[in-house]
Amino acid sequence: MKNLISPQITKQGIKSMWILVLVLSFVISINLLAIPSGFGSDADALGILQMFANTGIAGNGVIFTIVTAVLCANVFLTSGVDRGTLSVYLNTPTTRSQILFSRILVFAFVLMGMVIITGIFGSISALLQVDDFNHGKWWTIIALWALYSFLLGGIAFAIGCWFNKSRHTLLVCAFVLGSTFILAMLTNINNFEFLRFFTPQTLMNMDAVLNGDSVLWQLIVMPIAAIPFYVIGFIKFVKKDLPL
Repeated sequence: MKNLISPQITKQGIKSMWILVLVLSFVISINLLAIPSGFGSDADALGILQMFANTGIAGNGVIFTIVTAVLCANVFLTSGVDRGTLSVYLNTPTTRSQILFSRILVFAFVLMGMVIITGIFGSISALLQVDDFNHGKWWTIIALWALYSFLLGGIAFAIGCWFNKSRHTLLVCAFVLGSTFILAMLTNINNFEFLRFFTPQTLMNMDAVLNGDSVLWQLIVMPIAAIPFYVIGFIKFVKKDLPL
């Protein structure tokens, strides 16, 4: 592992992004903490879980995942090429592969950090309000969100590795990832249900979890679908000509 990553790049990346992780996690967690109080004395475990899933994860969680993936793709990948700062690392024994593996590690820290903190706060919020909250279903939803974030992170990673200009990465990432969210919303409109086949958010089937149905195939498909994007981005970045 020591030969695969650059400790310096990894440390700098985490140092520059940990505040973003805390801020986004705080916003989602405050929302989760406020949801049970809205039920008052009629707090219902299933109702709270549904609100956590629909408002906390399918709403704020997905939006923040998209925003974070777009920012990471630009800040950690394209920006260094665009500004020429990547040459500082490449003029040392650090290789392109080490840079990319380090960036992927920081990607994981940012996305998974937000997911895990949100999951913990959701459990705490529920414990304060109801006794029969289904923590198993809640953490299954969190697992779906984590793998969904891994998939969107892969798409953003491939885009960030493909372009050399920050404006191109920001534009394409925002369009592609934003489109997945818009298409998911359109699936709730009559005659547009077919659009569920064109958005990865369909794989984050929280309704199935709430209904007690198995989501094993979604948990398997999402990481499998994500890996090719990381591989494509990795190959493109290692082989392309960099304007250094």
